[in-house]
Amino acid sequence: IVTMTAANIPANVAIIAISNGTPPNKSNPVNALGAPVRQFLQTSLQNALNDPSIESIILIGRPDSKGVFSAGADIKEFSGNDSSGVTTSDPGGIPTLNDLAHLIEGSSKPVVAALTGACLGGGMELALSAQYRVADNSLKYGLPEVKIGLIPGAGGTQRLPRLCGVRHALD
Repeated sequence: IVTMTAANIPANVAIIAISNGTPPNKSNPVNALGAPVRQFLQTSLQNALNDPSIESIILIGRPDSKGVFSAGADIKEFSGNDSSGVTTSDPGGIPTLNDLAHLIEGSSKPVVAALTGACLGGGMELALSAQYRVADNSLKYGLPEVKIGLIPGAGGTQRLPRLCGVRHALD
């Protein structure tokens, strides 16, 4: 088992921590993918893709590699009481989870999702869009929204069967 530290990550690898997108005055223990986090991820990914010195990208949950990768969407945005969750695919708008998945999947540089803890819903869809996934033994993953009749909205129903086959995807 190799532990990621700044000392063993080459300078040409961008490390993007989902938790760094959480505003300082908010608590986000599960790395929910709310509007500020999605904006942070889009900006960070685009910066890494545009930087010629960066050759690959590692997407992690937290800088200390502990806790969760992401438990998915920010359910507070579903209530309709918070206009900051309004999403748009328009340039300059708040990126949707699907926008981020397409950005990762279409990356000209390899993206590795380093998974730990919970990787659920939208978090799993981001991981599925990466070219590579690595996990520790604490990983719990899934698309739990299907159990309440919701369809994963960022390509999870397409990417999961492509990666593991229909039989395993349905389990």
